[in-house]
This record gives sequence, C-alpha cells and structure tokens, in this order.
Amino acid sequence: MAHIIFHIDVNSAFLSWSAVEELNKARQEGRTAVDLRTVPAIVGGDVKQRRGIVTAASIPAKKLGIRTAQPVVDAFRLCPDLIVVKSDFGLYRARSRELMALLREYSPVLQQMSVDECFLDVTELTAGDGDGQIREKALHLAHEIKDRVHRELQFTVNIGISTNKVLAKMASDFEKPDKVHTLFPDEIEEKMWPLDVGKLFMAGKASAGKLRDLGIMTIGDLAGSDPKMLESHLKSHGKTLWNYANGRAGDQVHTERERAKSESVERTLPHDCIDLEDAFRYLKGLCIELAGRLFNHGYRAAEVAVLIKYADFTSATHQRQLVTVTGEAADLEQEAHALFEEMWDGKPIRLLGVRAGKLAAKGDPVQMSLTDFAKERTVNARKQKADAAMKELQDRFGKEVIFRGE
Repeated sequence: MAHIIFHIDVNSAFLSWSAVEELNKARQEGRTAVDLRTVPAIVGGDVKQRRGIVTAASIPAKKLGIRTAQPVVDAFRLCPDLIVVKSDFGLYRARSRELMALLREYSPVLQQMSVDECFLDVTELTAGDGDGQIREKALHLAHEIKDRVHRELQFTVNIGISTNKVLAKMASDFEKPDKVHTLFPDEIEEKMWPLDVGKLFMAGKASAGKLRDLGIMTIGDLAGSDPKMLESHLKSHGKTLWNYANGRAGDQVHTERERAKSESVERTLPHDCIDLEDAFRYLKGLCIELAGRLFNHGYRAAEVAVLIKYADFTSATHQRQLVTVTGEAADLEQEAHALFEEMWDGKPIRLLGVRAGKLAAKGDPVQMSLTDFAKERTVNARKQKADAAMKELQDRFGKEVIFRGE
C-alpha cells in the first residue's frame, strides 16, 4: 500500500508568530494592534538602525519584491513605510513545539525538518477501499488539521499531500497561505511539469541556470531529458533532479533524526557582495539559522567551517576546531567572522555558507577546555563556601533557620 505523506509548512513562520504574539499582548492590555501579516512587515535586522537582513516577510511585503536574506536597507527602498520587528527565537521555538505536539496527536510518525516544517505519515489514518476513498480521507484530514491549527494556535499552515516526501513538499509550495494541495503521481504531468525548472525541490539557482543553458526550461523538460546527459553536466545531482522531476523519491518519514556528522546552512546572495560589513550581516543570519537547527536536533558543534562561492564560480572553504562544543549563535558567529576574514580575498561573493561539524548530542560527554574547567572549579568552590556557611548557621540556630532552595 502506498504511503500518504503530509508536508506541513507554517506560512511566513517568524512573521506570523511575531504577529500572533503582538495581537495577544494588545488584547491583554486592552489596546488595538495591527496584524503584521496584513501589512508590509518583516522580521530581522536592527529595528532602530534598519540594518541586517530580512529573515521573514509578510505576504504584502513579498508582493512588493521583498525577500528573505535581502538586506533590510534594500527592503526599505522598496517600501519606506515597512514595519520591522525584532527576532524572538525563544518565542519561535515555543510556537514550534506547540505545533509539533498538536500534529503528534494525529500520528507519531513525524519528521521535523526545521522549526516551521515537518513531514507527517498519515497512511493508517487514511486507509480505505481504493485510491478515491484514500484521497478523500487525506483531503478531509488535511483540512481538519489546517483549520485546527488556525483555530487553536492562531497562525496558518500549508499542507501538501502525496505518496512521497518530495511530491508532498512540492505540493505545499503551491498557492499560499492557508491552503491544502495534492500532488499524487498521476497529477505530476498536469500540476508540476509546466512549472519553471527552478521551482523543483533542490534545484538551486546555479543548477537551474545550468539546466536552462541546456535548453531545459520546465520541470517537464527535465523529466524528459536523458539522465546520463544530466549527470555529465551536473554530476550525481543531475540524476537526483531527474528522479525528483519524475516524482521518484523516498517515502519513509523518520521519527528520529539519524545522528548527523554535520549541519550546514548556505544561501545564494541577492547580489554579489563586496563589502565586509554586508558579509558579516549575512553570516549572522546564517549562524542564527544554524544555531536553531542545532537546538531543534539536540546537537552542539566542535568544529565550524565557512564556505565562499565567488561570482567567477570558484569557491573556498576554511574550518577550525573549537576549544569547546557550542550550539550558541553568538559563538558560531564569532568563529565564522574570524574564518571569513582569514580566507576572503576581496573578490565578489555569490554564495555564503556556514557548517557545524563534529556534532555531539547534548547528553554526550565532551572534553572540557581549560577555561570551562576553571569556571567549573570556581563554581564548585563557591558552592562549598556557601555550604560551609549554611552548616555553621544551622549548628548555631537550628536546621530550620536556613536551608537550600529546590
């Protein structure tokens, strides 16, 4: 029996969660507040100085051409009245946990891909006699989940439905927000093949550019191409894209993430970067995103690497072992800045990436640095001194006079 997979993606997650928080605060305080989702608004950057990069944008902002990873100063050129709100990753993690808890009420077979998206295997919940009944049940369930999220958590999601993860992911990216879409194998030709090749999952700007140079303009063109020819131009990635274009992908939803050797985040820049300060702003955003992934998966890193791809298509990487493991964005950013300054040769930059390597789960034993060891000794010495003072007071005035708090 074919699997039924949902891909569930929060619409403009950071912006939506910030909007809900502001509306709830305003309601509690008896004041009115604008819903950030209904006006040109973004999350990210320095609110006062209008610096940094866009980490999320409302749909009205996107309609003006404002995009994720765009410098905030460029966003203001497109919309001088743009509203900017500060990122709140503690809030985002809390909202993410609420969403995942709600979804697990339907199926325990859930694979969280990031703070705002996941795959959910609902095969057992949609079992029926024949494809027609199965699809009807899947649509009914998806709408029930979507509407419940909106009603109880106050934000919206898109849900894509298919028999494997790639097609479900593609379906969820169709028209937004607050929509349910299907992309079953027999719907690929009608719904997916007419799309621009750059819309295919895992077809980045560089890959899409190479495909267009080969005369491959749509996903359908790619699906009908010779896979050996694609491999000769894009190596193994060409065969992967050919499989995806033909709807071939894995359907297993992993309930527990396999121990990864590394986590990485990279982004093609909206324009070639030639300024150190701009590069640092991009690196900051990447490190924040990377720290979020490490947090979600329960990892800390013992190694950091930076990747630069230049406008002339050459690339460079530089990495270093950390003194101690960390998952904090500030620590990753500090190391990334140092690595970048050591390796950048001043050429225009097309893409930046940051990788966290030699990962350790939070419960794993790790080797302490001398600095950490010294800190622990200081803490222990203070604890021993406090214990001695507490015992002296208890001996003099009785055990009830003072005791250690729980």
